[in-house]
Amino acid sequence: MKIKLLLFLFLPFLSMAQETLWRLEIPSEGGAIPVHLLLTNDGKAFAINAGEKLEFDRVFTVEDKLHLRMELYDLELILAIKDGKLNGILNKRGADMLYRQVAFTGTANDPARFKNRAAGAARTLAPKYQIAFKNESSGKESPAIGVFEVNNGQVNGSFLTNTGDYRYLQGNISGDSLYLSALGSTAVMYKARIKGDSLTGGISYTPFGKGSAFSGVKNDSYALADASKLTFLKEGNDRFNFSFKDINGTDVSLSDPRFRGKVTVVQILGTWCPNCLDETRFLTEYKKENPGIEIIGLAFERSAEPSFAYPKIARFIERFGVDYPVLLAGTTQDAGEKLPQLNHVMAFPTSIIVDRKGQVRKIHTGFTGPGTGSYYDEYRKEFAAFIQQLQAE
Repeated sequence: MKIKLLLFLFLPFLSMAQETLWRLEIPSEGGAIPVHLLLTNDGKAFAINAGEKLEFDRVFTVEDKLHLRMELYDLELILAIKDGKLNGILNKRGADMLYRQVAFTGTANDPARFKNRAAGAARTLAPKYQIAFKNESSGKESPAIGVFEVNNGQVNGSFLTNTGDYRYLQGNISGDSLYLSALGSTAVMYKARIKGDSLTGGISYTPFGKGSAFSGVKNDSYALADASKLTFLKEGNDRFNFSFKDINGTDVSLSDPRFRGKVTVVQILGTWCPNCLDETRFLTEYKKENPGIEIIGLAFERSAEPSFAYPKIARFIERFGVDYPVLLAGTTQDAGEKLPQLNHVMAFPTSIIVDRKGQVRKIHTGFTGPGTGSYYDEYRKEFAAFIQQLQAE
């Protein structure tokens, strides 16, 4: 039986509630991760990150607890709200398919992200930094760009990498330090010192461990590697083909009549992948406005068991109004094996653009999403111009 989402109006602990912004503090090794949760009086819930309202898929009650689920991220918040106080559990399934939990608290109607942690005047943050993330276990460094907008010490921004971006991050400057956080596939926090034109001692945290260290230096002209040159067809291949099943068990191939003579985008994705969800929103909207294009999604999931993967893909299709086939291609671990014509699958998502003659014309690694501001605008312009060029040929 489907649960109606107007339950807020009937719950004893929310019977007097209007739209309420809750500031949650989720513990981590680096201190509390502050994020914002919006509960509305029509039974909806949203994670608030900078300019984004990220809606939870399901809102329902069990006994006296309110459950909020993001189905594709395997994330659930379980809340108890009483006398203006919130106590909760964050329940998250990781890439290893195991669930982990952490308890947290919340305060109503507190819009501040990070509390003022240091005395003295706040340091100045540049709009753009050349960033290096370092894996502390392997010592491997990965390049990135940090982009930030500052308004009265409040900061919105993101990190761009060769495999995608870190989506919407929100925080502030306190004294000599930058603090950013977000709630999405999990809760995450980034901290760094601002020293002149540099960011030093940066580190990221989730409720379940410490992430990569990072540092950076102001660099207005810095650019990442060309995203169209990182993934390519192996020598001797100029075409790309495959055959995988959709959620109805029907085999779909790029050589099917539906795609012949049409410009087609093959989207390598995972329903668990935040950047893939951003790309899917973009592609779905673009296809509605440009119906001459075709798109095929190849989903690589945490498990290829149909009982697990097909419901994920079905929810993915429903949530974003996807009107193109999304096929179960395999697991994240065997993407390279399932697509042997490629030199590698470096990132989820990766988009392969095929022209009317069936030849691969461009392979774009990663996706630059709406949290990156002008970078996203530039990506959309370049994508549209390239598709129009191919359609005109």
